[in-house]
Amino acid sequence: MGSHAMHVWAKSTLVLVTTMYLFFAGLPAHAADCNPKELPDGYSSLGGWTIGDPYSKGKKYAMNFACKNNICDRFYLNRFLYHDKDGCAHFVSTDHVAIPVLNKGENYAFECSRNGKWEPEIVAFVRTTDEEYYTQIIHAWGANRDREKIEKITTQGIICRNESYGL
Repeated sequence: MGSHAMHVWAKSTLVLVTTMYLFFAGLPAHAADCNPKELPDGYSSLGGWTIGDPYSKGKKYAMNFACKNNICDRFYLNRFLYHDKDGCAHFVSTDHVAIPVLNKGENYAFECSRNGKWEPEIVAFVRTTDEEYYTQIIHAWGANRDREKIEKITTQGIICRNESYGL
C-alpha cells in the first residue's frame, strides 16, 4: 500500500477513535455496560459503532452487529434518541439486514474505504488474511442515513483494515 493510502488510513483511524471518544466522553463509567434494549426480535448487540459526527446538529446513527441464541447473523441501523440519567444511549432501529454466518477464514470488517476514501457507513464480509488490509471483499453493505436503510453495495474499490494485524 502506497504512502498516500497509508496516510488516508491513519487519518481515518484517528477520526474513528476521536469520534468514538467524543461520543462516549463524559458518560459515567458504567455507561459502557449499557446494552441496547431497542433491538427487536430478541436480538442483542454484540457491539456497534457510531456513523459520522456524533455532535452534528442532524440525526445521529449507529450500527450494531447482533446475535440471537448465539448466532450472529444481523446488522442493525439505529437512530440515536437520547441518553438516560445513567448515561446509557437509547436508539430506535430503523432497518436490519440478514448477513451470512461466518465460516473459517471469514470475518466482518468495519473500517473500510471505497476508492481511497474512508466511509464509516460501510460494513464488509471479507476473506481473512495476515495482511494489514483485507482486499478480498465477498459482500458489502452501506448505511443510507437519508433513507434510514442498510443497502447492499458493490464490492468494487473497497478495502478494509484488518483490526488484528500485528497482534
